[in-house]
Amino acid sequence: MSPYIEVVIPTRNRSDLVVKKVLSLLEHPRVGEVIVVADGCTDDTVERLRGLDTDRVVVVPLAEHSGLPAARNAGIRRTCREWVLLTDDDDVLSDNFIDECLEVASAAQADVVGAPWLHLGAGEDVRGALARTPRRGPGPEIDRPSTFPASRWHTNIWFTPNMLISRRAAGLFFDESYRGNFYREDSDFIVRVARAGMNTVVAGNAYTYSDDRRAGGGIRRDTLNLRLRYEYWAVRNTVRFLLRHGTWLSKEGYGWPHALFMQFAIKRAGLLLGGRVGTLLGRSDL
Repeated sequence: MSPYIEVVIPTRNRSDLVVKKVLSLLEHPRVGEVIVVADGCTDDTVERLRGLDTDRVVVVPLAEHSGLPAARNAGIRRTCREWVLLTDDDDVLSDNFIDECLEVASAAQADVVGAPWLHLGAGEDVRGALARTPRRGPGPEIDRPSTFPASRWHTNIWFTPNMLISRRAAGLFFDESYRGNFYREDSDFIVRVARAGMNTVVAGNAYTYSDDRRAGGGIRRDTLNLRLRYEYWAVRNTVRFLLRHGTWLSKEGYGWPHALFMQFAIKRAGLLLGGRVGTLLGRSDL
């Protein structure tokens, strides 16, 4: 296994977040190069990244805002090493994330290794989130990305796009036909990797969490109309995903498509109603 990995980060108009993320990654001894795809950025992202005192950062500016799948693909096309870490600009990786995923990839003979994503409540720190996060069975489910597997790793497909992928898996690329908020583009990629006969696992001793979901440049959901639009695309893309992969999911024991959709829809409806109540009460933490 090569001693170095490459990292691909898509970003849009969040220079503070992405510079912070890049500097953190450069400190890791296994990171050879960080490739940042500036997805139609109109702020100072490109200038700040190019101004860093290092030759280990590659900036790929896209003239037009193309969306997460296209941005990830643009970054993947610039990679050449055996292992590539895909991560978002606003997600924080546990200190052991890279080393643990590399070790799990070797031990499990996996082509994709992900980790649970911690949902931090209002005012909650990582220690508190870890203490209340369950550890059971195979780990994350379609609507429960925070669940840890009961073992060091387990075969799984329901993890976030913070993942280590092999050169072989990278060749499948992301499906750029997922539109709107690009919901399920990561699930679609992971399932296509699994359907191609490759092993996808979730690591039980690593995790990720959001640095700041309210930072500018992401997909805004701070008004009821924007929330409704977000949920519309979440449902539409999930239907697309289940129509494409539902039969395979059932066969592999991940659940019946209709049941998976109802499980997902109930969770999204709860989030939407919670957000609407929060809006009416003048709160944004619900």
